[in-house]
Amino acid sequence: SKSPLASKSSKSKKHKDKDDDNDFEEFGIGDSEEGEVDENIKAKSEHWQVFLQMQERIKQNVLKTQTSIGKLAS
Repeated sequence: SKSPLASKSSKSKKHKDKDDDNDFEEFGIGDSEEGEVDENIKAKSEHWQVFLQMQERIKQNVLKTQTSIGKLAS
């Protein structure tokens, strides 16, 4: 439950930074596009972390099931 809150706060900061960057966009200094890419990468890596954790949990459950089946069989 912590990560969504954290991502929300970081996003709101990003938007503030973007507004500041807009002042420089006419000079070609603004990097709002890079910021968006960073957000996408962050989101993807967060999803990947969740996915890996889920996979790990499934592996552990499978092992538990296998050991309990083994106990029943013996």
